[in-house]
Amino acid sequence: MPKPARILPMPDPSSRFEKVNKESTRDKVYRSLRNAILSGQLHCGERVKEIPLAQELGVSRAILREAMQQLIHDGLLESNSYRGARVIELRPEQIDEIIEARILLEGRAVRLATERIQNSQREELQAFERLLNKEKDPLKAGQLDLLLHQRIWRISGQAMIEKLLLQLTSPLFAMSLLMRSAETRGHEQMPALPRGTHKRLVDAICFGTPAKAAQELEAHLTENWTAIRRRVAEFVAREEAGKL
Repeated sequence: MPKPARILPMPDPSSRFEKVNKESTRDKVYRSLRNAILSGQLHCGERVKEIPLAQELGVSRAILREAMQQLIHDGLLESNSYRGARVIELRPEQIDEIIEARILLEGRAVRLATERIQNSQREELQAFERLLNKEKDPLKAGQLDLLLHQRIWRISGQAMIEKLLLQLTSPLFAMSLLMRSAETRGHEQMPALPRGTHKRLVDAICFGTPAKAAQELEAHLTENWTAIRRRVAEFVAREEAGKL
C-alpha cells in the first residue's frame, strides 16, 4: 500500500516568510520559501530577488540558490537569464500546449505500461487510485495525482520519456498546487473534476489494451483540463491584481 504524500504545514499568514536563523539548512530555507508561495505571500509571476531575500531570511546567497534550485525542480519557480527567478505562472494558452504535448508523450508511456505491467504493479496502481479517490485534502490529492502518474511512467520502462514528462508536468502540477492551496485559504472553490477518470485510466492500463489505455489517458487529461480552464484564468487574474 503506497503512503500518502507528506504535506508541509501552512505558515502563519500574518508574516511574509517563516523566520530562518543562521544555522538553518538548505531544507529549512526551501520550506520557508515554499510556504511563502503556497500561502500566497508570493504571487504567481512575482520576481524572487536573491540579495534582499537572503538578507530577509538571514542566510547566505549560496544556501538560498540551492533552495531555489529545488523549487525550480518542483516547478514552483521558473528561471531564465532575462527575467531571473519568478513564481510559476501558467496562463490557459500555455497549459493548452502542455496538455497537447503531454497527451503525445504520456500516451506512449501508458501504451508501454499496459504491455509491460506485472501483477504487483497492477495492485500498486489500484491502491494509489483508491487512496486518491478517498482523499479529501485538496493538497494531498494533488500530490497523490502526480505520484500515480509518475508510477505509470516508471512502469513504461522508458527513462527518457519519464524524464521529459516530469520536466513537462512539474509546472502544471505546481500551478494546480497553488490553486488548491488558495482554495484552502477560503477563496472561490475550484470546480469539481470529473469523477472516475483515474479509475478508468488505471483499469485500462491494468486490464485493457494499449489502445484503450491511450484513449482513456487522452479523455482523462482533456476532461480535467476542460473542467478547470476558466478557473485558471480567474486565478491568474486575481494573483496579478494582488501584486498591484
